[in-house]
Amino acid sequence: MGFSSFLKRFIVNATILILFITFMPGLLPDVSITKSFKVFKATLDGKLTPNKKLDKVEILFKGDLLGPESFTDDKNYLYTSLHTGDIVKIAGKHIVPVVTFGKPCKGFYEERICGRPLGIKFGSDGYLYAADAYYGIFKVDVDTGEKTKLVSFGEEIDGKPTKVPNSVAVSCNGDVYWTDSSSNFLLQDGLFAFLDDPSGRLIHYNAKTGKNKVLVDGILFANGVALSKNEDFVIVSDATNQILRRYIKGPKAGTTETFVRLPGIPDNIQTDGGSGFLVTVIIESNAESPSFPSLLSRFPNVRRFLARSLGLAELGFRFIDRLYPNEVCQKTLHYIGHISSVANIVPSRSIVLHVSENGEILSTLWTNNATIGKFSEAHIVKNYLYLGSPFNDYLGRIPLSEVGWEHLSKTSDSLTSKKQLCSDLYGKVNPKVPQQPKIDTVKPTAASSRTTTKPETTHKQKDTPAQKPTTTTQKATTTTQKPTATTQKPTTTTQKPTTTTQKPTTTTQKPTTATQKPTSTAQKPTAKAQEPSTKTQKPTTNSQKPNTVQKPTTTTQKPTPTAQQPKATAEKPTTTTQKPTTETQKPTTGTQKPSTISTPKPTVSPKPASTTQKPVTITKEDKQRVPTNPQNSNSRGQPAAKTARNEL
Repeated sequence: MGFSSFLKRFIVNATILILFITFMPGLLPDVSITKSFKVFKATLDGKLTPNKKLDKVEILFKGDLLGPESFTDDKNYLYTSLHTGDIVKIAGKHIVPVVTFGKPCKGFYEERICGRPLGIKFGSDGYLYAADAYYGIFKVDVDTGEKTKLVSFGEEIDGKPTKVPNSVAVSCNGDVYWTDSSSNFLLQDGLFAFLDDPSGRLIHYNAKTGKNKVLVDGILFANGVALSKNEDFVIVSDATNQILRRYIKGPKAGTTETFVRLPGIPDNIQTDGGSGFLVTVIIESNAESPSFPSLLSRFPNVRRFLARSLGLAELGFRFIDRLYPNEVCQKTLHYIGHISSVANIVPSRSIVLHVSENGEILSTLWTNNATIGKFSEAHIVKNYLYLGSPFNDYLGRIPLSEVGWEHLSKTSDSLTSKKQLCSDLYGKVNPKVPQQPKIDTVKPTAASSRTTTKPETTHKQKDTPAQKPTTTTQKATTTTQKPTATTQKPTTTTQKPTTTTQKPTTTTQKPTTATQKPTSTAQKPTAKAQEPSTKTQKPTTNSQKPNTVQKPTTTTQKPTPTAQQPKATAEKPTTTTQKPTTETQKPTTGTQKPSTISTPKPTVSPKPASTTQKPVTITKEDKQRVPTNPQNSNSRGQPAAKTARNEL
């Protein structure tokens, strides 16, 4: 009597709890699960008769490749995407990292941080296109590792956010057809996506406009995608045990239909090297072995209850982790909603199907081996069939002759085949051009008029002794220097503000005396062969590098008592040859060779040792005439060139 009353109370309480969890608004996950849908259940006969052709799969790189999900090949190297967040290249017995989209993380349970690349394909332009479930769609240069983001994670398309970028297919013009597996859940909550109403999408990315357009909506966990040989239709995996076909050209363009029905949940799709396709079934689901999506597809309330029950379980561990952060709670949170949590309770039998371009199943490969199941993609390289899985830690391989597919052997890699196909279709192939914009590239800053020096010496001096390098990167100043009686080696002979007002461009000058004709490589009396001005300017040797483009601000520069050596600075040559002043200077031709003007030669010290300059004789009248600009001298009255040298 007591047990029966307890049982009744238990049933009543459990019913109330179930109803509360199922229909209480606002419980997590707060999504609307109201639709019922049909899952096709195939009969295992004819071409679908099970066999054991994949039981002898060879295991490679055991423990070194965690979750090889998808494949492509270039130059006979196999590329694959891993659960560690990396895309790697397999070269012989070596695993070479190519690119990663995420950040360093502690382990598999932090895949949202380290990223999870899934589908990868080469385009005819030579770039690798990849979908990362947590970072978006990328275009990658496999030679340099540079990556360009095409579609961002979370980007809204037709009012829905991108949650699980999954697979890609690239057309000859660079357009990308890709799948978003769910609009409500992340990949780490993939189990919720299977309990949810179908919200996956097939999306078209236009390479010219950068815009995305939804082609098909309402797909249950949209997965693999592939283009037909003539690019007139695209096919996409639907977890309701079928492949959908979307026409993009021809009289049926814009329509969607069932391409082929399968004996399980399809994952990735590859071409067979011709006009057919290789479709991999990762979870068997048919009349003999139904999957949980097929059992629950007609009962949305049951799916909602299960989803909310999992959500409440996650809520408890999330609360504990916030109070006391620990890896146990974090790993449990990741495990509860992840698809891998049910990987051990679903049938382990994996299937690879060869399907024609008309949707006809040509042949199938099966395995009952519990240690090598759950394959996600089959890819042909030369005479071998390679098999990957997000749940395995190895790469599977089997000779095509072992499974009776030797007629599918390839003589060229996927990239070469793609280029040849595009050439046959359109008569041209998109060349590989530098990516725009470049990621992680620092743009050069346009520093006012500061010259960029390089360790090049394009300045040969024959008669002039070696001088200490002097930095002439003055901030756009034109120093008006009066006649000076100086034994200075080369003194800066900057002229009075001329009418040739040069724009202060940021193009740094390459001060090679070989570039600027007016300056002599073997510095004789003057490096700039100028006619003496009417203001009785004494000739001075100008072995100084050409100044950066300067504003005509008049300042009096005192001589620097330093032994100056020619600065071996590689500055870009100025594009404007300074013309002579209209007041004091006769025009000099750009090709004029250095000529010795009939004026006394300046005194030149014979040795490259540091020479002390004699002070410049400046008359009282000169001081009154030339104002001093404090911006061109330091606190001790030394010229700003010395300060600019320290800045460089």
